[in-house]
This record gives sequence, structure tokens and C-alpha cells, in this order.
Amino acid sequence: TAEEQFENFKQTANKEHQDLIPVVDIEECKYWTPDIFHKNLQVFLNEVEAHYGKKPVIYTMPSFYNHYLVDRYKDYKIFIAQYGDGSPELIDGNNWHIWQYTRRGKIDGIRGNVDVNAINPGCDHNEILLYQKSDVKESVEKKELVPNPVPVNI
Repeated sequence: TAEEQFENFKQTANKEHQDLIPVVDIEECKYWTPDIFHKNLQVFLNEVEAHYGKKPVIYTMPSFYNHYLVDRYKDYKIFIAQYGDGSPELIDGNNWHIWQYTRRGKIDGIRGNVDVNAINPGCDHNEILLYQKSDVKESVEKKELVPNPVPVNI
């Protein structure tokens, strides 16, 4: 259920250890009708917003967005994965906030390929921060007191 998924999400992404607004990866709608999919997605998005205090970012691909999300969720930031030439275009005119433009990036100190993203130049990067500048000192202090979270296999 959406509620069970949220409980798993909340336990995995402790809000005291996060810098960015939570990102919800939405790439499939195999087992539900569109009505049930949107009902459950909205429940999940509402739970995330209530817990973290900000609307989550929706991560998806242009094809999925243009088929399932078009003309919906306009008050959410969109993180779009599109590799190749040209920036993403969403058929409803909605704009992307973050663009994952390659999964073959190279970063010094990291073996193998990494995803590389860009923030839309027309957007304020502070909008994707969980804590605003006034909260940063407190957030940093909390992080220094608590060890980094360890991924949990469920």
C-alpha cells in the first residue's frame, strides 16, 4: 500500500540526515489502473510532504511523464532522466527542475560511471534544499552528532 511504502521510505531516508527534498522515483504503472495509480501516488506524496515538510520531487523519464503524469502534479518539481541530445520537453509545458542527462559520468575518486544532473538555469537551486539557509547551521550540527545512515535490506 502507499502507506507501507511511505513507512519504508521514512525509515530509509531519515529527515535529520538529508540535505535535499525527498525524491520519489516513479517509472512504472504495470499493476494498477490509472485511477488506482494516481490515488495511491497522491496518498504517498501527501505522506512524504506531511513528514518532511516539503513537497517531494518527482523523478521519472519523459516517456512515462508524457503518458501517465501529463497535466497532473503541476505543483511538484520534476526531476527528469533523459540521455542523449537536447534537454527534456514535457508535452504539457511543465518545466523540469533537475535533468539527469547522463548515467556515464566520471567523478574523480569514484570507480565506474555515475549519474550526472543539471539544475534548470531558470530555477532557484535553493528550492530543492530540505533546509533553508537559516536552518543550515542546525542541520550541520545534527549531522555531526549522528553517524551516516546505513542502507537496510528489506
